[in-house]
Amino acid sequence: MKFPQQGEFAPFVGPFDPCPPVLCKTYVLPPNLFLSFQPPGLPQFSPEEALTRGTLWPLLFSPYQPKRNQGEASNMEHPNQGQTHSQSQQPHEQENQHQQQNQYHSPYSNPYQYQYQNQYQSQNQYQSQNQYQSQAQDYNQARDPAPGFTPHTKAGDAQFYALLEKLQAVDFVLVELNLYLNTHPDDLQAIEQFNKLTRERTAIANEYQLLYGPLQNFGRAYSKYPWEWNQSPWPWQV
Repeated sequence: MKFPQQGEFAPFVGPFDPCPPVLCKTYVLPPNLFLSFQPPGLPQFSPEEALTRGTLWPLLFSPYQPKRNQGEASNMEHPNQGQTHSQSQQPHEQENQHQQQNQYHSPYSNPYQYQYQNQYQSQNQYQSQNQYQSQAQDYNQARDPAPGFTPHTKAGDAQFYALLEKLQAVDFVLVELNLYLNTHPDDLQAIEQFNKLTRERTAIANEYQLLYGPLQNFGRAYSKYPWEWNQSPWPWQV
């Protein structure tokens, strides 16, 4: 079972549009639009793959495919590539002419307005830059640790990150199953999978906390001596 991933429509094109019109535009069609009610027993991704794809079920996966190819990207980076010098200079000349017309042909134009305006902007920019540098210097000085202070840090070996990543993947699948079981409370297979992953999650969390300290505070995990919660990085910082 496959569903269309995008729709198309023709936007309105006016006779006085300043830019070349886009004759066809596309929009994403989420697969859940075509499911009135999720059937039980759908194929599933592995926990690690589900975490990267944002869903446990391949049927509900909606990939993102960028429309801009390498040629269009290079044109965006170098918009004047392939043009002669006169062609690339033509838009700038038209812009300068337009500015000059607005500047001198307005009945309310002031020949000294732009001189004082540029002088005022340069002074404000200089003052703002000095003020920003002084504030940044004060901020860095305030963040410097006190003399003799040595922060506690946890070890960050390969197992540290491997356990956290595995725990994150299992947590994601548990959330997906939790939401599914809210609408499918009689699905015995999903309940058994949820209980199995809950036991697996408990084992992973216990192994991590035994090696690297608590995952949660306020009585949700034990602590060794000295108090481990003050030691960084915390789980959400890695």
